[in-house]
Amino acid sequence: MVRSSTLSFITEVPLIVNSKQESELLSRFQGGRQLYNACLNEAMARLDLVRNSESYQVAKLLPRTKKKERSEAFKKAREQYRYSEYDLHSFAAITSTSSKWIAQKVDSTAQQKLATRAFKASERVMLGMAKDVRYKVPSRFRSMEGKSNKTGIRWKDDCLVWGKLVLQPIIDSTNPVIRHGLESPVKYVRLLWRILNGKRRWYAQLVNEGLPYQKPHQFVCDGLIGLDLNISNIAYVGDNHADQSELIRKAENAGGSVIKFSTQTTALSQTHLDGSRIKKSLSQRVHRDVTGIPEHHRDLFSAFLSRYVNQNKLVLQNTLNAYSGLEPVLLEAYQRYLTREQVSTSESRQSDSPSERVSNELLTPSQIANKGDKLGEDVA
Repeated sequence: MVRSSTLSFITEVPLIVNSKQESELLSRFQGGRQLYNACLNEAMARLDLVRNSESYQVAKLLPRTKKKERSEAFKKAREQYRYSEYDLHSFAAITSTSSKWIAQKVDSTAQQKLATRAFKASERVMLGMAKDVRYKVPSRFRSMEGKSNKTGIRWKDDCLVWGKLVLQPIIDSTNPVIRHGLESPVKYVRLLWRILNGKRRWYAQLVNEGLPYQKPHQFVCDGLIGLDLNISNIAYVGDNHADQSELIRKAENAGGSVIKFSTQTTALSQTHLDGSRIKKSLSQRVHRDVTGIPEHHRDLFSAFLSRYVNQNKLVLQNTLNAYSGLEPVLLEAYQRYLTREQVSTSESRQSDSPSERVSNELLTPSQIANKGDKLGEDVA
């Protein structure tokens, strides 16, 4: 039976954790880490048996055109050695019960999620999406989660509850994004920690059902949008608005479409309103047009020009006709960019004291999994 899926978004809130609670949390995370490593080791052992089996080798010889027969043959090989997510759930339960203390520290739903996590890591190797798996050392095991918001790790009465542990959150009631998340249905909860300023900080991530909060100025409307993408951000110019953003929803989610064109053929970052092209270095972020119009941000101006590209060619006349109407929008967006840059520079200077710097503590890298590892051992 295929599971129904619904839209999700994440609301993250920091938690207040005292020393006694943190000690218990670290103990539970240690149990979860060792169980994960054990499940991962077992998954890889079963995967090796599947790959070396005769039925698997026969399945590989089947032509790819026979998709159904090939899929059934691979399924049979996996079933022969109980290589599946649900079989690994059973292994996790048996392992936890055998160790006793893991069963006391990690509830059954968290056990199943850890087994699923391990199985998916091994499955990536099976599908050729990864070369190998990695065991988790303590410094790299940073999150655990439940399966639902009914048992185990859950959100109840605006608190994170995990067995007898009740952790109070730090909630900014004036933040509409946080309020929206707290008022939305919770599918399940993820508990995680990060090192900030040399200290471990704990957070709850509520995986909510529905759509994230949409700020009033972030609206959806019909129209033509010009985009200019680079490695770190995206600039866009619409009929009434222009800006830069690090992340924009896929156009399809809003019922729109995306048309790609060659950047080499159009060379928009080099193009001026008279049609001439002048090369710029990558560090030059300001466009100074030879026609004498005001300065614009390089990416924003390229996004403006992209609105008038047709079949990999810039229709210059359309660009000239539209520029006067969009000049105020472009200049306003450029001013917002300059303001953000000034604020960012000011904040970085204020946080330059040793007490405010983020810890540069070296973390032990993840280790490659070896099949001989036992439950509770770190891989060397």
